[in-house]
Amino acid sequence: MVASSRRFNMTKDGFTFLVMGFNGAQAALFKERYIEEFNRMEAQLKAQSLALPDFLNPAEAARV
Repeated sequence: MVASSRRFNMTKDGFTFLVMGFNGAQAALFKERYIEEFNRMEAQLKAQSLALPDFLNPAEAARV
């Protein structure tokens, strides 16, 4: 007997949308890790962003 399987092509966003609807221990773990990674990436982007000098204070802006 040959087992058949179905395949679905799905985008990353489609997969995330689908999985966010699941429940149970493995789904909760996926959601927690997804949130942690999102927060890590957000913090990394904020750390990399360049702040503009304070042009209202010319002496301070000249030091930058």
